[in-house]
Amino acid sequence: MAFSPDFIDQVRQANDIVQVIQTWVPLKKAGASWKGLCPFHQERTPSFNVVPSKQIFHCFGCGEGGDVFAFVQKREKIDFVEALKLLAERAGIEVPELARDESGRRESEQRREAEEAQRRLLDLAAAWFRRNLEEGSEGAQALAYARKRGLDDAARERFGLGYAPADGAALLGAALKKGFSEAELAAAGLVVVNERGAYARFRARLMFPIHDPKGRLAGFGGRVLGAGEPKYLNSPEGPLFSKGKLLYPWDLAKPALGKRREALVCEGYMDAIACHQAGLDFAVATLGTALTADHARLLKRYVDRVVLLFDADAAGLRAARRAGEPLLEAGLEARVAHLEGVKDPDELLRRDGPAALEAVLESARPLLEFCVQAGLAAAGASPSPAQRAAVLADSFPLLARMASASEADAALAAAALAVGVSGEAARQDFAAFRKGEHRPVEAVAAPEAASPAPAQRASPELALVERELLALLVAHPELVESAKEELGPPSLCSPDLQAAADLLWRAPRGAVMLMEDDGSEAFKLGDALLSELIQRRLPQLAPPMDSLHDILRRRQKLQLERQAAARTLALRQAGGDEALKSSLLKEIQAFRQAIQELRNERR
Repeated sequence: MAFSPDFIDQVRQANDIVQVIQTWVPLKKAGASWKGLCPFHQERTPSFNVVPSKQIFHCFGCGEGGDVFAFVQKREKIDFVEALKLLAERAGIEVPELARDESGRRESEQRREAEEAQRRLLDLAAAWFRRNLEEGSEGAQALAYARKRGLDDAARERFGLGYAPADGAALLGAALKKGFSEAELAAAGLVVVNERGAYARFRARLMFPIHDPKGRLAGFGGRVLGAGEPKYLNSPEGPLFSKGKLLYPWDLAKPALGKRREALVCEGYMDAIACHQAGLDFAVATLGTALTADHARLLKRYVDRVVLLFDADAAGLRAARRAGEPLLEAGLEARVAHLEGVKDPDELLRRDGPAALEAVLESARPLLEFCVQAGLAAAGASPSPAQRAAVLADSFPLLARMASASEADAALAAAALAVGVSGEAARQDFAAFRKGEHRPVEAVAAPEAASPAPAQRASPELALVERELLALLVAHPELVESAKEELGPPSLCSPDLQAAADLLWRAPRGAVMLMEDDGSEAFKLGDALLSELIQRRLPQLAPPMDSLHDILRRRQKLQLERQAAARTLALRQAGGDEALKSSLLKEIQAFRQAIQELRNERR
């Protein structure tokens, strides 16, 4: 399987190596070439050279070099085909479908034709929604709401806003007259079909068209007018629409992102629109879900820094932290702009104008600094040593996600200084946290008030096993009932894993994609992780039930090991309390015996 030399050359010519590399590396003109700090090794003096006349790069420090494809492969840790596709998408070049045989080619062609039909139907629906808003009598309420939010005729046209009427059969009738079928409407996520028939998915809602990274219409978001739940409803997940990969309004923000090298990430559609209206056209919003690794990778292609501007309530602050984690892992600078006295940026803009929001953005703090200060504030006026240590420990998952070791070390030193811990002690604790870690923990809860017992943090190994468990259950929903019998009510080691498990346990027969968004923070958190697991299924190497039993056994072993380790630590701190030491020794022995029994089971 290979792409034609003509296609490869077309992509190469469409991607100037200087512009591509500047996506990741700041470069300065130096005669006929450009120079910067090498992204592949640590250096203080620039030895990384890019030669536009030859379309190559070379580092005289570490020896790395090659063309634009080689750079993207090395920087993103992907193979040639993935780099080719990424650069083709960057240049807006359609990637030809490849197939090994005639059957594969037919299947590929059928899939492409089906997607093209869906796009035509989405375009028709968008125009229909627009007419309903601007011309239909029923759209008067939506039009009044839009005007109240400061959206004049030009703004509504620019953002393509529309209205879905309350009549569940209206869109169906309009599309059927244009020659589309009920099945095509369902495939495009515009109607829901059940035993009672077909009816519109979006009813009595202000409609927001959502575009993919190439600027093509991918689906819709709808805001309910008046009473009703959920407040916001998106198109269902499908080949064209995946809310974990899309940002709003990407088609309008993309030019400013590449020019400014900075993105402003908001929580909702109206916040992003308000920012654009105020001249901050580099603003985007997630689609009612947590910011994902796919979002971070998309942003990384265009920006170096992301400012998180979320609501000023507790949920907004938690969302800012969660959103920052994949950004750090992608190598982006993540900052948080904290709103005070207002609940969201739209309210601030309407009350105080663009200058007030720009001042908030100027005061944005690095994510880690923001989280440490928020943790100390939550601990009260005089945090205890244990509370200070807990705040520092809460920063470790963020530090572990940083792509640059030197940045992580500097940030750790700053965090240690802020909480009043020596830099050496902080490094020792962080090293202990990282020991045996293969990947960063997905999420860690905000620090609670200190307790006398040693704090139990989410174990990276346990998080990986529990993530593996959820991935198996997503791939095989028929196993959810067996998992329920084994585990009872789920109790997983991090908030996102717990939220995802709660959704799986609640979903009918484990079919989480059929569940409606209830607007809660827990739903967003769990749905984001489950969506990621659905998209990244691993090959099944053993019978599903055997895999379930193996995962549950490994999880139980890790839990026992954690409990034994906690008792061992308590034993060291028991001092001269002989009764306590005797009790702890008995518990440790019982845990070790249980661990050994699990090992014997595997044999």
